[in-house]
Amino acid sequence: MNKGILVSLAALAIAGATGCGSSAAENSDSAGAIQVKAPAPPGATACAANALRTSASPDDLVPKPGTYEYAVKGSRKVVGSNGEATPLPTSIQFIVTPERKYGNVRCFNVQRRYTAALADTATFSVRGGDVYLTRLDTQNGGEFISVTPEPPVLSLNGAEQQWSGEFQGPTSARYTAEIVGLKKLRVGGSSQQAVGIESETKFNGELDGSEKSVRWLSSRDNVVLMETVTQRRTFGVDRLEMSYTARFKSGPG
Repeated sequence: MNKGILVSLAALAIAGATGCGSSAAENSDSAGAIQVKAPAPPGATACAANALRTSASPDDLVPKPGTYEYAVKGSRKVVGSNGEATPLPTSIQFIVTPERKYGNVRCFNVQRRYTAALADTATFSVRGGDVYLTRLDTQNGGEFISVTPEPPVLSLNGAEQQWSGEFQGPTSARYTAEIVGLKKLRVGGSSQQAVGIESETKFNGELDGSEKSVRWLSSRDNVVLMETVTQRRTFGVDRLEMSYTARFKSGPG
């Protein structure tokens, strides 16, 4: 199995679970809202380049940079404000930056953009055959939070079919992931083989909540082809609930 198919796991399982904000910002998708900026390639500190220093050569686990589009069906609501569910946009983006190299560590950012004002940006470092989540930034309108997992999240264990871990800090978390099978999915005019990963994250501290997901990842292009996600996040007096299914539409040629 191509281990590169797992490289997006942490951005989806952890970054997707670790947003925060306010009810006003969550619903502020108008032209006057504070907009999310496109991600830039990460620096050495965000990549935890010193902590992950290694003599092992990195595997080919970095996805092609560019913008990936997904068709979405789902809803979101903020319990504590009006409590009403509203549809998510019919399309969301994953934006992958070019990589940076720090010794034998390869590093890049992935931004998961739900709306023009709501996004998670995760930093990944490839160390040998393993991939680590080293930083997570979430913007929700005018609200912004940065999480630096200590230790970095092992999002891909190059030798295992199941893995789990935890990190500490103002926001702490426990996470598990398991490969659940193989199947072919129709993408455009062709079928691609995909590997399914079921994951669960529970976190607390500055942010409380959970996420459960099943994601199908292409063994050819190292991208997510389909995902089904249920999230609950508590921030202040409000609780954001989000449930959706996303399917790959297009990506960099």
